[in-house]
Amino acid sequence: MAFAQVNVVPMSSDTVLRDVTVLIENGRIVQVGRISARSIPRGARIINGQGRWLAPGLVDAHAHLAVTIGGPPEGRAAWQRINERLLLIGLAQGVTSVVELGGIGLSPDPYRVLLELRQEIAGGRRQGPTLYLSSPKANDSTLTRQQGALLVDSAHAAGYDLIKVYNALSREGYRGIMQRAQHHEIPVVGHVVRALGLEGTLGSGQRGIAHLEEIPYTYFGYRVSDTLQVPARVLDPAAIPYLTRIIKDSGVWVTPTLVAFETVLAQVENLDSV
Repeated sequence: MAFAQVNVVPMSSDTVLRDVTVLIENGRIVQVGRISARSIPRGARIINGQGRWLAPGLVDAHAHLAVTIGGPPEGRAAWQRINERLLLIGLAQGVTSVVELGGIGLSPDPYRVLLELRQEIAGGRRQGPTLYLSSPKANDSTLTRQQGALLVDSAHAAGYDLIKVYNALSREGYRGIMQRAQHHEIPVVGHVVRALGLEGTLGSGQRGIAHLEEIPYTYFGYRVSDTLQVPARVLDPAAIPYLTRIIKDSGVWVTPTLVAFETVLAQVENLDSV
């Protein structure tokens, strides 16, 4: 395949490669530059991109695809469906990868539907972005180390791509999860477990923190708990260089998830929407 005469945003430098051709063989980019039509391999599919832009696909690093509909039917914990339309909207806007962090595992099992959807997309039978699925969140304050390890075994066997940890998870449960996740080579992501704190999380092997606000919540103690009780404390800007350095050095990626703040403000402005 050849994308001809496009303006390329390479992401490897702060520049634009104008009026170039991008050659792809076996799903990999093999050449980018000013390539004549005669140099394009015979039989290649040519896409005329003159005057248009070609950029790497975008990643939605924190999506919740399960939508609760109606009241929970009798005997079920929840009644949910997968918002497939959201995936198609994202794809139309250049989102080619989605990380599902909702921790889907409620009844009736929408995870099974999502797993099948992931397989259909990967097999080219349905349009959609590449999906990465997290396990149901681990948030048990009484979880033992052995139970944490078993949780990872179950999630790995079910086909989850990621293990999600949450605020109230016990220290021992977290240790069991981290040790077993390393064995299975499955990344652990989610919130900052309060028993570890921010600095403990950064040194634990956890791969990702799913909210930027986890930093003020845990390091500065901006909230005394996970309620809306806000103590009279002031964030200390002098700590920002230190936090920036230790996060960078740890290699842990932080997803800002700034849309969460927009949602909170929207709820305050319109209480009827809550």
